[in-house]
Amino acid sequence: METAEYTYVDENRTETFSDTGENRSVTVKFWYPGEAGKYPLVIFSHGAFGVIDSNYSTYMELASHGYVVASIGRWRFFKKDLWAIPDIQYL
Repeated sequence: METAEYTYVDENRTETFSDTGENRSVTVKFWYPGEAGKYPLVIFSHGAFGVIDSNYSTYMELASHGYVVASIGRWRFFKKDLWAIPDIQYL
């Protein structure tokens, strides 16, 4: 199995979860068979509080059976300052 990680930047949009004026970006990590060829693509969304590598064994299993797996990083949704919402009540 092979892996590759790329960060894609949208130069036309400003990141709304930041006050630094940076452009919107997303990081995607790929797992894929080592042999050249055409393979089906699985886009994997790890879910809440997961990270790009959190389902590593699943990615490797899929890649070993001839799939390309793309795991999308979503770190911006879990930045600490987003949880500092005034007047929030916790149950």
